[in-house]
Amino acid sequence: MLLAVPLGIAALVLTHQHDRRLLGIAFVVGYWSHLLGDVLFGVLRSNPHAFGRVLWPIVTLPAYEQPVLTRLGDYVSVFTGFQSTDDAMIVILGASVVYVTIGVWIFDGRPGLTPIRQAPERSFDGPTDGNE
Repeated sequence: MLLAVPLGIAALVLTHQHDRRLLGIAFVVGYWSHLLGDVLFGVLRSNPHAFGRVLWPIVTLPAYEQPVLTRLGDYVSVFTGFQSTDDAMIVILGASVVYVTIGVWIFDGRPGLTPIRQAPERSFDGPTDGNE
């Protein structure tokens, strides 16, 4: 939150100044909803540190009990269904949100891809002086 709030406000101000308000709003909604998702995931898992994850470095969290590769294996096993049903449902719910979001994006005409496709063309056109 210590970085997200000022960064979100700065993005809104900068994009407003450059008449790109929707870009700033998209950034803020995406970034802040990701943090909200982190908190909700922790709450659903009854994690006592659900809010602490987004308040770092003010809140010091305990170290993980397992090494990174062991935790990665746990995540993979949850995804493949080798854990409890509650864990699998949380993963399925999270994946469903991603799939619905991608579906809405495609239905909306895949906004944002045109500038990415045009970027290589612009880079080879050379500098423009505005007289074209």
